[in-house]
Amino acid sequence: LTIYTRADDLCDPQTVNHLKAINCFQAFVGFESGDPKMLAYTNKGTTLEDNLKAVNNLKAHKIEILPSFVLGLPGETKESLQRTLEFATTVVESGCVIEVSSSVLVPVPGSRAFQRLLKSLNGSTDRDYLLTDDLDYEKLKELWVRSFCDIDYDYLKEMNRKLLALGKIQSKAGAI
Repeated sequence: LTIYTRADDLCDPQTVNHLKAINCFQAFVGFESGDPKMLAYTNKGTTLEDNLKAVNNLKAHKIEILPSFVLGLPGETKESLQRTLEFATTVVESGCVIEVSSSVLVPVPGSRAFQRLLKSLNGSTDRDYLLTDDLDYEKLKELWVRSFCDIDYDYLKEMNRKLLALGKIQSKAGAI
């Protein structure tokens, strides 16, 4: 059994024990970030400590982890991305990661992020572009990063590649 879960659901060792009892062998965990400020922005109510407890509990029960990260949350900086990379490295070094999932936030039409982007671009030609039916998701991500992050898009993409590469290194070594 593979599950999709939140880190705070895995903080109780008893919960993870129950997962092991029903033959759960992999958990896709939405860690989102390794930076406390970025975690607060997600409104999930999870902390870095929750994320580490989840990793330790899963490792103790020999359940493989597929950690997931979202880059480009509002206020993202080089420092917050570095903290995320460091946290992801810690997770990978636990020895129970089989793959790392990471992506740049995509403000898809209809989402709160898309509405926020529309509002921020009020009066610009970029806003007119967002109101068309032919959206380029790469351009959407770039507009989002330019509007809400304190880094450039190319730097964010490079950090995303580094996170994804962490999982490739670990998968070659083999998890648990």
